[in-house]
Amino acid sequence: MVRKHYTDTIKVMGGDRDAHRDATEALTQEVMGCKSSEPYRQTNARKSRRDELPDVAQEALMTGEIVANTI
Repeated sequence: MVRKHYTDTIKVMGGDRDAHRDATEALTQEVMGCKSSEPYRQTNARKSRRDELPDVAQEALMTGEIVANTI
């Protein structure tokens, strides 16, 4: 639900696929200190399958998306 709200907000603000990618990359860098591909690689989770990441990583990303939606 949080992820959908985050991506919907990007769309409402006029963001396209590139804006979505860039926003996700920036958010992951800010919250986790790495590129968005790193948590998946380090935990052997499949690309874009956030549900396969450890709970703490999922919670960190969701928190960042919630904060981003309030700015």
